Amino acid sequence: MIYQKKKAGLRIADIWFNDGEEPSFACDIRRYHYVRSLPSRCASPERLYTILIDLSRDEDALLSELDKTTKYQAKRAKERDDVRTETFISLGDKSREKLDQYIDFFNEFAKSKDRGLIDLADLESFHEAGTLCVRSVIDNKSGTILSMHCNVVSDGKARLHQSSSHFRGSDDADFRSLVGRANRFLHWDDILYFKGLGISFYDFGGWYGGTEDQEKLAINKFKEAFGGTKTEEFSYLVPCTFAGKASIFMRNLIRGRK
Repeated sequence: MIYQKKKAGLRIADIWFNDGEEPSFACDIRRYHYVRSLPSRCASPERLYTILIDLSRDEDALLSELDKTTKYQAKRAKERDDVRTETFISLGDKSREKLDQYIDFFNEFAKSKDRGLIDLADLESFHEAGTLCVRSVIDNKSGTILSMHCNVVSDGKARLHQSSSHFRGSDDADFRSLVGRANRFLHWDDILYFKGLGISFYDFGGWYGGTEDQEKLAINKFKEAFGGTKTEEFSYLVPCTFAGKASIFMRNLIRGRK
């Protein structure tokens, strides 16, 4: 999928998932995100990793890949915790009100984790293209949203873009455990939801390839508990005009100084 953007006077084509796809409009820079191969000539290449789950298999085969703890917690949430999953923003839904509500939910989570906040510009191109899908898990008793997953869906792949849960502000151990189970249930339900839409792959949105960051290693373990295959991906830039080349040169110069 190709998204057209303008940033600092530059015309940018953001290309997701498809190697070598070229835009039909004039641009200064082509930015390729999470593609499977790296061309011989490109700028700012990044080697990345993720976990892909093949959704062409039947539900029993997918379920068999969940580890014991994840399978138990997802089942308990579904059958005993009185929670339900919903598609908060479906593909093609362009409700600005819902998008604003999601951004508020994510930013509350981000503050609790001391992470950067997001705004409309971070998601607008996906939302306007109809490729954004946000799913949630809700406590039936209180009506409270416990977790939300934001996905970018195109070209046969659903990629987890952001995951957020609200429990860090609570001292209630039972509630924190409930949110943890509900979040696992939502991930499992996402897998089945996208399979039902005929999507070929569910992408867990990255896998940390280092060895030092303990929080990221814990996230790796969480994702690995759902099965799937570790896969190598790449992101890179292709300058198309002199302005694009100059922008990339300055970007790399600034990064080098830092």
